[in-house]
Amino acid sequence: MSTAYKRLKYSLIIAFLLLMAPWAIEIAHALHWADWNDFGMRPRDLSGLAGIFTMPFLHGDFKHLLSNSIPFLVLGSALFYFYREASWKVLGGILLGTGIILWIIGKHGTNHIGASGMVYGLVAFHLTGGIIRKNRNLMAFSLLVVFLYGGFIWSLFPDFFPDRNISWEGHLAGLISGLVMALLCRKCGPAPDPVLVDEEVEEVEEVEEAERSGVPRAERFGIEEAERSGVPRAERFGIEEVESEKSQQRSAQTFGQSYNSTLT
Repeated sequence: MSTAYKRLKYSLIIAFLLLMAPWAIEIAHALHWADWNDFGMRPRDLSGLAGIFTMPFLHGDFKHLLSNSIPFLVLGSALFYFYREASWKVLGGILLGTGIILWIIGKHGTNHIGASGMVYGLVAFHLTGGIIRKNRNLMAFSLLVVFLYGGFIWSLFPDFFPDRNISWEGHLAGLISGLVMALLCRKCGPAPDPVLVDEEVEEVEEVEEAERSGVPRAERFGIEEAERSGVPRAERFGIEEVESEKSQQRSAQTFGQSYNSTLT
């Protein structure tokens, strides 16, 4: 069994186990054994601070839970696969960040439940991480995230869904938290691809060298193009000189023809 397969298996199991708690709670709600939805996040209410930790485990119904479970399984598994060493720190940061920001910007007197803030946080984390880590696998996964969950952005605008009670503040809080955690953990996860890093370093060095040399941009590009052609420097200047002489001769011949025509 390959190491990558073991890592993927471990990642799926952890993400699945994390989902067992909200599913168990929702089953208890459906069977009328308990109803804990009142213990969600209540913004700007000191008693609602406990909702930072309880909100992701509470949902309105099975449809609400399922809509969060599938993306969390995908994004959570990817987190434990690519960022195994920092995965728990990232999850904890998104959880705390989402809850605190929501408690500050949310409307007083409301009760927020659901794991959508965590999902939005993971979306922002993977997208940002794929860009700043310069790793092909992370970039490919970030494109997949855009393809699968790019439409999530519309949930930040409640006017598009007037008939649905959407916590757009929770979604926004999750996005901000995921972005911050991606920046804080920018050195975590897979190492950058050497090719991508080398290309960027070479481009920076070329620009700095050209600026130090004081060569105009257009002229510099002409020299670089000639150097890429493989013509030796001395021979290249010789060719340019010969071409210049030929151009002068053609100009003289043209002038002579025009002068003779005038005399005739």
